[in-house]
Amino acid sequence: MGAVAGWLACKARRALIQIEMAYVFFAWAVRQLRPAKTR
Repeated sequence: MGAVAGWLACKARRALIQIEMAYVFFAWAVRQLRPAKTR
């Protein structure tokens, strides 16, 4: 049971890291596409 819980925690952590990286990349892309839109 402990091994399964550890495996699930590892998978969840990896998924969260991938989601965070995708969000950061998306924000960077939006900033690159619209550099002159600084209010």
